Amino acid sequence: MSEENKQKNPHLFCLITGKSRPTTWAYLKDKAQRLGTEVDQLINNYVSREAITQLIDGKTVADIRATYQGAPTDEISEERLAELIRMNSKAKKAAEKFNIVAATTVDIENKESTEDKPKKSKKKVKAETEETSVEA
Repeated sequence: MSEENKQKNPHLFCLITGKSRPTTWAYLKDKAQRLGTEVDQLINNYVSREAITQLIDGKTVADIRATYQGAPTDEISEERLAELIRMNSKAKKAAEKFNIVAATTVDIENKESTEDKPKKSKKKVKAETEETSVEA
C-alpha cells in the first residue's frame, strides 16, 4: 500500500451490496489485530452490517444484490460467504445461522452462557480490586 493511500481515510466497499463507508486506519488496525489478520484483508473482504443482517434474516446474496443498483455480480461460494461473515460479524446469530464460529468468540456451543453467571457492577469489581491491593 502506498504512503499516499495510507494517509487518506480509507473507504470500505461491501462485497455484497457495493455500498461504501468511510473508516479510519486506527479502527482497521485494531480490528485486524483482534482478528489476527492484516488491514488489507479487512479492506478487501468487507461486508456491511446491513448485508449481514439480511443474510441472517434468510435472504440470499442474489436477493440482497437485486435491491442495490451497482452491486457486484461476482459469485460468492458458501465457504467464502462463511469466511466473510466470520470476518465481518461479532453476532452470535450470524455464526449460528451459518454454522461458523465468529472471529470474536472461542466456541459458541461450549461457551458458558453469560446469563448463567452473576454480573458484577463496575463499582463492586473496583472495590474488590482495591481490597486485594490493600491486603498485599
